[in-house]
Amino acid sequence: MQALAALVEPCQSLADVGCDHAYLSLALLESGRVKRALAMDIRPGPLKRAREHIAAEGMADRIEVRCSNGLASYRPGETKAILISGMGGGLIRDILEADLPSAREAGQIILGAQSDLPMLRAWLLDRGFVTQAQDLVEDGGKWYFLARVRYQEGSRGDCSWTPEELAYGKLLIENRHPLLEVYLRREEAMLKSILAALPQGKVRRREEILERLKQNRRARLRISEEK
Repeated sequence: MQALAALVEPCQSLADVGCDHAYLSLALLESGRVKRALAMDIRPGPLKRAREHIAAEGMADRIEVRCSNGLASYRPGETKAILISGMGGGLIRDILEADLPSAREAGQIILGAQSDLPMLRAWLLDRGFVTQAQDLVEDGGKWYFLARVRYQEGSRGDCSWTPEELAYGKLLIENRHPLLEVYLRREEAMLKSILAALPQGKVRRREEILERLKQNRRARLRISEEK
């Protein structure tokens, strides 16, 4: 949560999509990075608890809680930033695709996808979003790839990232993020273990793992060469 909050550039207002209990919205207001927040979720239970937490912190006048399926109840330009985390890359893509005008209007979009990262990164590039910052965090044995993006007119269709950049994050590789090499070595060991136990008949799965290993090695080589 702290790493996500750190990616948010100070602004007047932010929409937290899939806000859960609104802890992140509260943290952003308390830190002063955001002046007002819109906490949105489709689930009644989390929304109820979000309202309780917001009231307990005395923030009811600065955080609006709204029931919304993704950005369905959001209006373009309503906030200066949009944050979407704790979801798979496919769901994040679908939320943004369903309301591209709102996504493109936002000055910044902060993302914390939990799966399908290469696909999401390729989709963002194809839709004209440029990546401003990336971060990598390990917490309790789980790895979180975070990013801040924004729409840039004229950059739509720019899919110039290499396969390893789509897999692991172009800025993480270029900036030699201190945790990326650790992640890559652990992933390599895991992939080799899976490959060794994979039945010979699983041809497609074997090819997928071999391709990922190639991307892994290229990423580590680039990190080593750029040191």
